[in-house]
Amino acid sequence: FGFVSKVWPSEANFFLVRVDDAIAMMNYCKAHKVLLRHFGGELSDCIRITVGSRSDNDTLLSVLKKFAKD
Repeated sequence: FGFVSKVWPSEANFFLVRVDDAIAMMNYCKAHKVLLRHFGGELSDCIRITVGSRSDNDTLLSVLKKFAKD
């Protein structure tokens, strides 16, 4: 996705992702019933994405593809 500038390595069930507009992405996903975690301060341009079930992950990818087009 072009709006992603960095994904940190993770050994947990989530990824920390730096994006162009974290607030817009979080709001878009929330409107499509996908919840993401946003951070403030030095991580204000970051979103935490939890690895879920295959169905959850497929839904997330579908929403992110739509977000990229809008």
